[in-house]
Amino acid sequence: MSSEPVEGEARDPLAHEIQELKLKVGEISDRLDVLSRATMDMKADISKLSSGLESLQREVYKLSESFGHIVEDIARSVLPSILFTKMGVSVESLERRFFELDGKTVEVDIYGLGKRLAEGEAVVVVGEAKARIHGEDVRLFHEKAQRILGHNGCVGDPVLVMYGLYLHPTAIEEAKKRGVSLISPYLELVKLKAPNGGLTGHSQQG
Repeated sequence: MSSEPVEGEARDPLAHEIQELKLKVGEISDRLDVLSRATMDMKADISKLSSGLESLQREVYKLSESFGHIVEDIARSVLPSILFTKMGVSVESLERRFFELDGKTVEVDIYGLGKRLAEGEAVVVVGEAKARIHGEDVRLFHEKAQRILGHNGCVGDPVLVMYGLYLHPTAIEEAKKRGVSLISPYLELVKLKAPNGGLTGHSQQG
C-alpha cells in the first residue's frame, strides 16, 4: 500500500507555522503600539520640560535685569560721596543718560557734571555699573566713553569710573592701562590725572 501523506495532513505543519507567524506579528504590532504611546507621552513630557525651561530662562533674565538695576542704583547713590572724599570731585547727582551717536542710541549708567575742588576745573563723570567686571568690560566701557566724550554736549575734564561687586584681576590691569577708576565695596582702585598730565594711581582696600 502507498504511504504518501494525505493532502490535508501535508498542509497542517505549514498552516501551523503561518498561525504562529501571525501571532508573532500580532505581538510585535502590540509592542509597537505600546512603544508609540510611550513615545507620544515622552514627546509631551519633553514639550512640557522645554516650556518650563523657557519660562525659567525668562524669569532668570528678569531677575538678572532687576539685579543689574539695583547695582546701578547703588552706584549712583554711593559714588558722589566717594568721588568727593577720594578724588576731590564734587558732583551734585549722577543719572542714567542716553546719547545719539552716529544714528544710534548709546546708554551710560552713570553720568554727571561737576568740578574738582582744588582747581575748580569742570569735570564730566561717565561711568558704568556691573555686578562682575572683567578686563573686556573695562575695554568696552572705555571705548564707549571715548565716543561719548567726543560728543559736543560733553564739556569738562573726563572722570571715568566703573562700580562693581566683583572685580576680576584682568579688570584691574585693564583699568590701570586706560585710566579708569574701579570701585567696589571690597576694593577701590583709583587712577588720577597728575598735574603734569601723566597718570598716577593708588589702590585702597575698603
